Amino acid sequence: MGSAAVQIAAAMGARPIGVASPPNHEYLRGLGASEAFDYHAADWAEQLLAVVLGGVDLLLDRVGGQTMDQAMGAVRDGGRAISVIPPFGPLQLERGITGESFAAHGGRQRLEALSRMVDSGQLRPQVEAVLPLGHVREALGRVASRHARGKIVLQIGQ
Repeated sequence: MGSAAVQIAAAMGARPIGVASPPNHEYLRGLGASEAFDYHAADWAEQLLAVVLGGVDLLLDRVGGQTMDQAMGAVRDGGRAISVIPPFGPLQLERGITGESFAAHGGRQRLEALSRMVDSGQLRPQVEAVLPLGHVREALGRVASRHARGKIVLQIGQ
């Protein structure tokens, strides 16, 4: 989801910034992120604020917990935070930051818009591996590790 979000944000004219482990920084930049910060660094949010004075306008959180708590410090007063971590619904935030936690829903109009972005090259689906259906356990393990770059695809049949 993060790789798609970076590409979509860049295609819409935003300045996406990524937070990941150092081996993924060039990968994020290749997708359109202007900057990348190491979430292992205790002061990564302060480093971000040194680059984006006043803080970011929008936070898309897909991790939750302590990482989201740190990330909230990089959101500007009156900014916005979106989380895809349950429980879903409004987030209780400070400093005038509005927030929502939600699960994405498709629909024909959204899928057609994404299809147009893929056709134009603005969105490049990221597939880390294609595995035979019999390797479902390995696929689930890779997804659960939260370190997969893109999607793990299970192939049914030949």
